Amino acid sequence: MKLKINTLYTNKVMAAKKYNRKIEWITIHYTAGTLSDSGKAKAVANGFANNGREASADYVVDDENIYLCNKDIKNQYTWSVGGNKYPSKSCSETAKYYGKCTNANSISIEMCSRKINRNSLLATDTDWYFTDKVMSLAVQLVAELMQEHNIDIDHVIMHSGVTGKICPNPFCVNEAALKNWSNFKNKVKTILNEEENNMTRYNKISEVPSWGKDTAQKLIDKKLIADKNNMNLSEDMLRVFVMLDRNGTI
Repeated sequence: MKLKINTLYTNKVMAAKKYNRKIEWITIHYTAGTLSDSGKAKAVANGFANNGREASADYVVDDENIYLCNKDIKNQYTWSVGGNKYPSKSCSETAKYYGKCTNANSISIEMCSRKINRNSLLATDTDWYFTDKVMSLAVQLVAELMQEHNIDIDHVIMHSGVTGKICPNPFCVNEAALKNWSNFKNKVKTILNEEENNMTRYNKISEVPSWGKDTAQKLIDKKLIADKNNMNLSEDMLRVFVMLDRNGTI
């Protein structure tokens, strides 16, 4: 089931130089706020829409809600991973993708954070954290965006991995925190694997539904499918092939 996405659009965006920009990366951030209960994502999104800073993100996630801030993700991008490289290095992931991941080729997700000691709000503090609810929604959102934009798990990175900023702190404040980052990515992979395993697949032409049978037979006849008795053709793949067939490209 697809996630419910709320909208509160920001004007802190830039039009892509090319229509239908190529999105290659998903970048994770933290809000550096001390609460993540329902309403915080909306407040952050509202801040992007109305503050004077040239900063924004595509999505914001709190304990209960997801807000989309970019009205046209395919044709405009937010200001989220630009800027100079930080001189300090908090962990081995710092600035690994500087110059590769940019505002123009990425989607950014802000995760609402919490803090144990609210008397200190330093980026180097080690008591920033994400609730299980924020983690769960963010993991599901990343999985959906990966599928939508055909992005692999190696292109899901942290803001720290671009400029070196300690962001998201709970995943990169030091080398030990990278374990939390690995756990996050593993949860994403688990969701994707479960969906893959649950997907309907057709191995023989007799199993293919009537709406796709002619196309499947054409793929077999043109030897685009190597083994007609083990086609391993998913329903999603079949739908794509049917559309291509109807457009005369098979």
